[in-house]
Amino acid sequence: YIKWYLNDRYLFGIKGESLNITGSKIPDEPMYLLMNTAVASSWGFPVPCPDGCDCSCFECNNPDCDCALPTGYCDNFPANFEIDYVRVYQAVDEP
Repeated sequence: YIKWYLNDRYLFGIKGESLNITGSKIPDEPMYLLMNTAVASSWGFPVPCPDGCDCSCFECNNPDCDCALPTGYCDNFPANFEIDYVRVYQAVDEP
């Protein structure tokens, strides 16, 4: 079971068995935790793609891409965030 919290508030969780439909599993070997400002074109972008727009173009400084980006989107970049701390817990009797 993996749970995500932000400022002591539960955001999201996933149980390992819920991945059975994909044939995947939550890894049980040592791993790294990567935190970044990755952005996916499936979050907040125009859907469906506006008529006459090349919605495969996501460059903030390219005027040909303006129609594919949400209003004010490029005002957010460059972006950064500060991580105060990260806690990772493991159940007592689980490897």
